[in-house]
Amino acid sequence: MACFTEEGETVGAIFMLQISTFFLQRMAYLSIFNCEDIEQTLEKVLLKGGKVVIPKTKIEADDKGWFAVFTDSEGNRIGVYAEKNNR
Repeated sequence: MACFTEEGETVGAIFMLQISTFFLQRMAYLSIFNCEDIEQTLEKVLLKGGKVVIPKTKIEADDKGWFAVFTDSEGNRIGVYAEKNNR
């Protein structure tokens, strides 16, 4: 995983996923961006024709915050992250 930082704060990340099924095996990347409010972000995604793939989910490890994954109107998967203070 690689993190994008700005002025010492993490503002996004990207990591590689292994996708494996009986018919398909390929590598994929998921870009993850910080946001203030995941629920509000997902509402905007739906209004613009995207779909929620993984709803707002608490990151249990070290109580890090929240994440969600959605697809945009072109089918690209994108993740969003909010720190634990930004519920």
